Amino acid sequence: MSLSRSVALTASILALVTASGCSKSASATLGFGAGASVSVTQEADGPPAGAEADEPSVKVIPGEDLADEIVVGMEPGHRAVLAADDSGITKVREFDMGLHFQRLKLPKGMNREDAMKKLSGQAGVKLVSAIHRYATNVVPNDSRYTEQWGLHGNRANAEAAWDRHIDASGIIVAVVDTGIDYTHPDLRGRVILGPNLIHPGQPPMDDHGHGTHVGGIIGAAGNDGQGVCGVAWNCKLMAIKALDKDGGGDSDNIVAGMKYAADNGAKVINLSLGTTKTAIDAYVHYGMTYCASKGVTVIAAAGNEHGAVTSPANDPVAIAVSSTSSFWLFEWISTFSNYGEKVEVAAPGGGILSTLPVNGAPLGKLYGKLSGTSMAAPFVAGEAALILARHPGWTPDQVRARIDSAVVDKGSVGRDTKYGFGRIDLAKAVD
Repeated sequence: MSLSRSVALTASILALVTASGCSKSASATLGFGAGASVSVTQEADGPPAGAEADEPSVKVIPGEDLADEIVVGMEPGHRAVLAADDSGITKVREFDMGLHFQRLKLPKGMNREDAMKKLSGQAGVKLVSAIHRYATNVVPNDSRYTEQWGLHGNRANAEAAWDRHIDASGIIVAVVDTGIDYTHPDLRGRVILGPNLIHPGQPPMDDHGHGTHVGGIIGAAGNDGQGVCGVAWNCKLMAIKALDKDGGGDSDNIVAGMKYAADNGAKVINLSLGTTKTAIDAYVHYGMTYCASKGVTVIAAAGNEHGAVTSPANDPVAIAVSSTSSFWLFEWISTFSNYGEKVEVAAPGGGILSTLPVNGAPLGKLYGKLSGTSMAAPFVAGEAALILARHPGWTPDQVRARIDSAVVDKGSVGRDTKYGFGRIDLAKAVD
């Protein structure tokens, strides 16, 4: 989608939210899905006999929207309108992102919908939103490389891509997630410490495991004789902790994390998280549009409900990634991967080996396999990093066009609702 089309859609979405005074609630669930890719002629709509059960590694119980907090976006000159309000509303956080945004806490007994209607009627107010809950959605000599089916051999054509010896050290990929264990031997020295939005003032250390696993898929050190390797071996990873130790967070933290990434040099943002809702989140959409205006490509996991693509992957600014699974020579769309017209490409997501926190976390220690669309999205984020290393001046639209065209067609001929344009081909992406 072009930036002009995105801005136009933003305006229409914000107008709708402002007119109604509220937005629909959204509860959270992990953005995980299982998947794989193998360059073979066999196709299957489901797992063949003998394949392991196709289930995501982690599920988070959906959380409720925050009943006593909202977000308001207004023209900068009108920020004093709410500061002078005597209704007992207090300001939790504020920042500028085109509009001036304030996260507000409502006093006890104040109805959220009534407050949103009142605020939406004030001069200069352009967006009023509930705060929605989100949660976690060259042949190298690395010792466990042969266990990385999404990269090893001819899977996703990774080795042919690495033969180009692309230097991605100047590309920053932001991981808005549970944080990253920046002391991990396959990651240390290349992780930029962004904010900890869960515990402000503390480093974005991963106390869950999901973010470290995602980060390893994108950019674990390659050809270093140990552990695993990522898609873009030497890119920089920006750790932004927007999800807590249980893998949950809210839309305000997600948007704040995206803004930080866009303002601090990231060229790609990975969102391996999601809700169970299929409506576009107007606040998150505004944040994504801001990122696109700064030249940032946003990749998002399609979700694991075996249904329609959920937020934030359903947003037109984001590249939605579904997940595939593999068994022997067979490849199929993961049985729980979301699907639909929003899916743009598919990538390996089932049983993916990657990094985990050194000292252990709920999801494991040092290295382990996880399944989910959360694992598929970072394959594409790493792909975007390689593309930008080859074409540093490219816009998000150009990166997107290359990702969409650099595929192996799967399923129905042409674009379909399961694989999108197809399963990614890394070598085609960097030609």
